[in-house]
Amino acid sequence: MARVTGKHVTGVLGPVTLRRYRKKQTMSIRSGEKIKQTVATKKCSSTFGKANMLVQSVRSRFAPYTRDFCDGTMYNRMNSVMSMIFYESIDTETMEFSFTKKSFDKLSGFDFNIKSPLIHSLRVKPEVSLDEHDIVIKMDELKIPVQLKFPAKSQFCKITFSIVLYRLKEALMIDIPEEQSLVISKNQKVFEAQEFRFRVPAGCLCLLGCFLDFYCNSGEFQLLQNNEVFNPAAILSALISTGEYQKIDNRRWRKMPGLDWKPRRNRY
Repeated sequence: MARVTGKHVTGVLGPVTLRRYRKKQTMSIRSGEKIKQTVATKKCSSTFGKANMLVQSVRSRFAPYTRDFCDGTMYNRMNSVMSMIFYESIDTETMEFSFTKKSFDKLSGFDFNIKSPLIHSLRVKPEVSLDEHDIVIKMDELKIPVQLKFPAKSQFCKITFSIVLYRLKEALMIDIPEEQSLVISKNQKVFEAQEFRFRVPAGCLCLLGCFLDFYCNSGEFQLLQNNEVFNPAAILSALISTGEYQKIDNRRWRKMPGLDWKPRRNRY
């Protein structure tokens, strides 16, 4: 049986063993012995499996921006957070999920690479809010290089905001993340305040990521300075937009494999 301890999940979930090792979440597959699962264990395993499927989706949706420059613990860390969200949002008797606007708030501030937290490079955190059907991002004036730290040799920075949308009830996600970006030169002393808006449908899980790419000029080419050790990228906000989804947007939605939110009768 698994249990939530602080920011980690420990115990056994079916064939999976979850542990806390050196303040990190670890996961391993049990082998050898034949494992007999109780009804409670099966329900817990099912919940963990759904959380894991959503983690895989989030990782793949943001992959074009992280470029797989994530630290080795990223997957387990996100699994730990997502599992807590799911366990807190499920009715263990009916196995039905009930997500609220702030259910996924634990993902806000999640760094894709803990070796280079976003706040260490972008010293002023963008303000994110929901204005009716718009996700609004406000960036205060930046003083360079005090509030935007450039690594050695880098000459300019591209800041990208990308949003991924999920219709959880139907297990659907947008086909391609939406993005907006800006470029800041190291030679600028002050970069004026900026505001960005993303129009989002009602009743959707909205994950907003912020990604910093640093470049240097090499002749006619621009070379990316990010790598496996240095890659500032994080989830700024994770919220569910107000209301029920209405089929009035023209986005392309695709099915999320492996996610079935409705409990099956007589399954347990």
